[in-house]
Amino acid sequence: MSAPDQATIEEATRFGGFVLPLGARVLAAANEGATDQLWRLVLAVEPAAIVPLLTASDFAPPLRPGRRVFIPPLDGFDPSGSTDFASASEERKSIGERTVTREVLVDNTGSPLPLVHLWAYTT
Repeated sequence: MSAPDQATIEEATRFGGFVLPLGARVLAAANEGATDQLWRLVLAVEPAAIVPLLTASDFAPPLRPGRRVFIPPLDGFDPSGSTDFASASEERKSIGERTVTREVLVDNTGSPLPLVHLWAYTT
């Protein structure tokens, strides 16, 4: 799988208000939608970078161990079989006062580095 292009990564992080830590490796990124948007990112990060990612992104809710996310994952990065994960969700106002829901799932199952799944969407 080839790395996502920089423009897609930048648009996804802008839309979701995510600030990626130095050293984060974006493994996949995609967008779906027209009026309503769904942006998805998967990152590999050092464990010590997770809290700074959430803090810099103003993501306030604590990650809850075992909390599932029921939004389609990116191909090749399905966390549904994971056993060591935590996630959280929040809503925030974005450009044009639309509500953007953000979901974060940190998967520590079977990878040398945690995989961080980021979703941002409007409805």
